[in-house]
Amino acid sequence: MPYILHGFLAMQNKGQIVRRYNFLHTLSYYRNILRGLFSLSSIKIDLYHF
Repeated sequence: MPYILHGFLAMQNKGQIVRRYNFLHTLSYYRNILRGLFSLSSIKIDLYHF
């Protein structure tokens, strides 16, 4: 029984780590998207100035 409990706790801990990693991954993903949008808008602004 303790082995099963230990495995369950380990699974829970791994799940938390995976969740945190996914959260950070989505943050970086959205940051990249925002950076792409900003670069596109700056390109548009440059074209507009010309």
